[in-house]
Amino acid sequence: MMRPPSSKKLKVVFLGNADVGKSSLFRRYLNGDFEIMTNTVGAALGLVEMIPSAHDPKVYIKGDVVSMGDRTTPPPRGASAGRTDAVRVQIWDTAGQEQYASLLPMYFRNADVCICVIDCTEGSCDRIPGIIEAIEEENATKLPVIALWRNKSDLVPDTERVAEFVKAYPGPVDCRAVVSAKTDDGVSAAFEECISLAIARRHQQEAALSPTTIVVPNNSPQDGGGGCAC
Repeated sequence: MMRPPSSKKLKVVFLGNADVGKSSLFRRYLNGDFEIMTNTVGAALGLVEMIPSAHDPKVYIKGDVVSMGDRTTPPPRGASAGRTDAVRVQIWDTAGQEQYASLLPMYFRNADVCICVIDCTEGSCDRIPGIIEAIEEENATKLPVIALWRNKSDLVPDTERVAEFVKAYPGPVDCRAVVSAKTDDGVSAAFEECISLAIARRHQQEAALSPTTIVVPNNSPQDGGGGCAC
């Protein structure tokens, strides 16, 4: 069974243009419903505990929602309360307006997962290469899981450029998904894939930092006769 990472905390950040549905995805996953949201000012924070799936302990699924910030009251604790294998995940919903762009590094610095969101419009793709490049620069020594989600799959089909962008963007993308905050199509599966990848990556990083035990062979004489063993 995969153990939780030693810190038992992960940081997830939603990034992308205004109006691509980051806040709706944030609400859909944490609160389980859909609402057309106003533009986020600054950032909003939610907390959720993730627990290993009973079917596959390498896959982490949603346990208890701990906090939704000031947007709604979370449901009573239950699914993950008291579990030692639960991992607490901070989910940051960042503002997409251009005037907040300079603030983004403080949110994706030391992140474990960065979810870059676009929608069916070609303009929503334009900032993503710059955002991913900034993520790499800010986290050069510990690159987070980078996801590229195309939201609003319930609306008109993608243009050829958007479809190709999601499918073949050449950057360091670990998870690609087409989702809908409105219908809940693909949201949980995509989020849980990102978290599971992040936990696996954290284990790899922790293993790399663990001290290695060196076994020194014993070349002393075994017959008790002393002297040189040459």
